[in-house]
Amino acid sequence: MAVFFPDVTTPQDPDTRTGEAGFILPLVLIIVAIGAMVVIGLLGYASGLFRAGGEDTDALRELYAADAGVTHVKKLLQQEAQCDENLQIEVNSLEVNIRVICVSTPGTDVPTPQPAPVVDLLLPENHLRPYPVTLYSVPEGTKVDISWAFTQPTPMPTLTPEPTYPSVAIFAGQDGGTLIATREPLPEMVPGRKYWLDLADVELLDVEAFVVNFDPGMVRGLVSDPFTQECDSPTEPYFCLTTPPMDYIVISKAGQTTVTAYLRQLPKWDLGYTGGINYTFSGGEVDTLSWKPYPPDE
Repeated sequence: MAVFFPDVTTPQDPDTRTGEAGFILPLVLIIVAIGAMVVIGLLGYASGLFRAGGEDTDALRELYAADAGVTHVKKLLQQEAQCDENLQIEVNSLEVNIRVICVSTPGTDVPTPQPAPVVDLLLPENHLRPYPVTLYSVPEGTKVDISWAFTQPTPMPTLTPEPTYPSVAIFAGQDGGTLIATREPLPEMVPGRKYWLDLADVELLDVEAFVVNFDPGMVRGLVSDPFTQECDSPTEPYFCLTTPPMDYIVISKAGQTTVTAYLRQLPKWDLGYTGGINYTFSGGEVDTLSWKPYPPDE
């Protein structure tokens, strides 16, 4: 007996199978197109982020380099009284161009930048009275040194209560209204010996006139040494020595980035006596008063 099996490879509905042919292809193409657009957009966004990140990194490197230029000027001013107007350094392979502008405007009686005596050369040697000093347009931070040299030719009198000893003081205002500083020597004074009173690093107030008072106290026959810039002894010869601050604008540029800083230098000087008065710069304090990461005209 013969058994017949149906042909399983033959479609039961040939017309229906033919109509579904190619239905998946457009769907796949649509999905691929959407995916391509998404990927391209993400790549563009990522590229923009990388590019912006690179630009930010370059700008940050330039900012640090320009700021290093300001620091370089501060170090120079701490070591020297002044520095060059135009400087150039290299920081992390970046060329930094620096411009230094001195903007101090001290008055006519305030020497800059090296200190010098402010003294009336006609002042008598035996000057023992208040002496007015006028300093116009004194910059903030100006300091003054007062030195009064004198000789006691006669012994101090023995009095009860204790006698007053010579002193020197500086007052603010033409009438000497506000006491700024004063100094008295030790009472052990030997006749014929030279003494001097010092008021060092006294910061002046915002006034134009000052009064320096030389008070002999109860010492009779006290004689002031001449106020002169020349001397043959270690006695400090000056009467009034002013040391004004120096202000600078520093413009430091690296690449496309500019940093502007306002610096104030408070100089320090050592006093020598070889062949007269000689000043040696011994360093100074430099402060940053303002700082901004762009040019001064912005």
